Amino acid sequence: MDGRATRTITDQESLNDLCRHLSSCDRFAFDTEFVTEDTFTPVLCLVQVATAERLAVIDPLEVHDLREFWSIVAAPTGQVIAHAADAEIKFCRQELGRLPAPLFDVQIAAGLAGFGYPLSYKNLVRRVIDQDVRGTETRTEWRRRPLTEKQMHYALEDVRYLLAVHDKLRSELDRLGRLSWAADEFRDQVAPSHATAPEAFRRVSGVTSLGRRQLAVLRELAAWREAEARRRNRPVRSVAADDVLMDLARRQPSDLRDLVMFRGMNRRNLRRVADELLAAVRQGLAVSDADCPAQLPRPDDSDRVRLLVGILQTALAVLCARENVPPAMVATTGDLATLVRGYTAAAQLPADSPLASGWRHQFCGRLLVELLDGKLCLSVSDLRAEIPISVEPLGG
Repeated sequence: MDGRATRTITDQESLNDLCRHLSSCDRFAFDTEFVTEDTFTPVLCLVQVATAERLAVIDPLEVHDLREFWSIVAAPTGQVIAHAADAEIKFCRQELGRLPAPLFDVQIAAGLAGFGYPLSYKNLVRRVIDQDVRGTETRTEWRRRPLTEKQMHYALEDVRYLLAVHDKLRSELDRLGRLSWAADEFRDQVAPSHATAPEAFRRVSGVTSLGRRQLAVLRELAAWREAEARRRNRPVRSVAADDVLMDLARRQPSDLRDLVMFRGMNRRNLRRVADELLAAVRQGLAVSDADCPAQLPRPDDSDRVRLLVGILQTALAVLCARENVPPAMVATTGDLATLVRGYTAAAQLPADSPLASGWRHQFCGRLLVELLDGKLCLSVSDLRAEIPISVEPLGG
């Protein structure tokens, strides 16, 4: 039985007391419950916190000023622990306007320690410390009050074991000599480059098929959609779907008659903003040629590249299997394709490749380059072995 004191924080004074406690701790863990389905920005509904002495649930729908809590997350006196922390990092930035200090993300740590990646919280707790997490409220409506006893129990389960999981993972990473790997990943997770999304128009599906003038029109349409979604506090794609923006960028209607000819304009909500859509199209057409967005270069997707990527994928799978590291944590297919294209063009690892520096370069980057150079080869070494393929020096 967990002997920690449990509290629900519904007033500012209680939150201040919790924050004083967190400031005195050498570590604490936290998690959030939020809803994203029908708003522009996620609605934070609960913040769960665990220390060695306390378990607490903060109710942001009752306590409206959580800046002191987020300030502690951003500049803690000790280690802050979370699971799959991208959402928590975004909330910190949303509330404070800045990114937090690196968190110890147990999902990342579990992958580097050989437990698998990405693991749900439930599976991670079972594999790492052999505890069962009983929770059935993953799809609950967290905005509704009052919360049920089951909801509160589930919320606390999400942080109850995080300190014990942290201890086990840190010890295992230390044993494997991978604490520095984890530290690199935690720093990267809160790096400004990681947290900054591309411009809105670059996130539209199919954008690479457009010419520069069409991109200029799409840029204006996407900016309008983003502003409208923010104003109405609605999900971006509920304001106008990607296919509608792409169609408008290609056809560039000049008046209402042209506009309503699009199939997408049969959607009732778009007819109400027809003038705004036409204005965005006109703004894109008025941009000078020099100021139109650059097209992203089409990557070489030849059979040669695909073949070499396939070889590197096999080599990476062999290396990862031998060291019990999930390939998904090391490099994506896109990363390997970038390596192939860059190396065949310039005979060196592209500087922006994740395999060019850090633990990934040490782990496999150099070996993959030597494979492309013909200094290493893949060999079927033992058909009966669990890992029947090896990466060996050519002729070795």
